[in-house]
Formats: sequence, C-alpha cells, structure tokens
Amino acid sequence: MARALDDEDVGVRQLAINFFSGDENDKAPLNLIPTKDKRAILPLFIIAAQDTANWGLRNNAVGALGYYSEAADTVVPVLGGALKDPQVMVRMRAAESLFAIMPERMGEDEAFAVVLGVLKDPDDQVAWRAASLLGKMKIRPADSVPALITELDNPSSLVASQCAWSLEWFPQQKEIIVTALVKSYESTNHGQPFMPSLNTLYKLDPETAARIHKK
Repeated sequence: MARALDDEDVGVRQLAINFFSGDENDKAPLNLIPTKDKRAILPLFIIAAQDTANWGLRNNAVGALGYYSEAADTVVPVLGGALKDPQVMVRMRAAESLFAIMPERMGEDEAFAVVLGVLKDPDDQVAWRAASLLGKMKIRPADSVPALITELDNPSSLVASQCAWSLEWFPQQKEIIVTALVKSYESTNHGQPFMPSLNTLYKLDPETAARIHKK
C-alpha cells in the first residue's frame, strides 16, 4: 500500500491514501504503523495534498495529514494552504485536520472563517461537518452560536440536526440558545416538531423542554 502512494494512476494513489486514513478513529493504519514507516510516507501525502489536477486526491491527502501531530511544523503550513482550496470539501478536511493536530489555530480568523463559510454551503454533505466541528471546537461562542442558530432553519434536516446537537456545547450562551431551540422545535420547517432541538433543550434546560413537550 505504501508503494501505491506513488503509483502513476491517480485513482490508485487516492485509494491508497484512503486506506491509511479512511477510518476516523484509533484503528486507522496511520495510528498503528511504526513511527519510522509513518514518517517515510509523509512526503507522499504532502505532494498529494498540493496536487493541482485532482481535488479528490488533495481531499484524501489533507485528511491523512490530520494524523501527523508529531510533525505539526511541517504539516500545518500545508493545511493552511489547503484552507484556501477552491473545493469546499478540501477546505473542510483541512479545517478538521488542523483542529486534530493544532486545535489552538482554529481560533484564528482565517481558519475559523473557513468553518463558518462551509456551514453555509448548499451541499449538506459538507455543511453538516462544519456544524459538527463547531461543536467539537467549543470556541468563539459569540460567533459560533449565532451561526449555528441561523442554520437551525436550514432546509436540510441533516444540517439542522447537527446544529441543534452542537449548540449543547455552548452553555455560556444558554439563554439565547434555549429561545432558539424552542422556536426551532415548534416550527414546521421540517414538517413536524423538530426533535433534535428538543433533545438538546433537555440537556440545557430540562424544565423548559418538558413544558413544551407536553403541549
């Protein structure tokens, strides 16, 4: 598989990268192989992350770089460049990887703005990931909370649901969030009472949740 990372066929390289980093958990091969082998293939991921012809290759490679916290000095500049990628998915993967290896960088305006921008993307398959990352980061509540609240009205139930769940992680904005969740739960945007909003409401304000649930 390591040899396949340098294959002439772009598709083969893309699959090989996905093999090493496809599982977003501790069982990903990049978390299991010997350190010397992991270091040896890092240059191939960096080359792929900067490939100008194939965004899918860049996307997979940028995801793989999120497993290299021990090489942050080398990897972070590459991820910084990927935050400006013309493809929204690559920008999102770059933000996720940057958070994985250097979470303190996500509070900076450029990186944070990327996540907020992706949250508004019409493709719900990438926008929900931005909503999820905002919850995981738990930073800049004055910016994160209004952005998540706005997208509670997103026509995609996938995005709206993830926004509701992510709001749980900002208890310091409880008053504003509770009001928004009540409104979201009682709206007809999704054809029926919006249960994800109620679920988060039970965690932040059980009394209010129980009261509106009885209506």
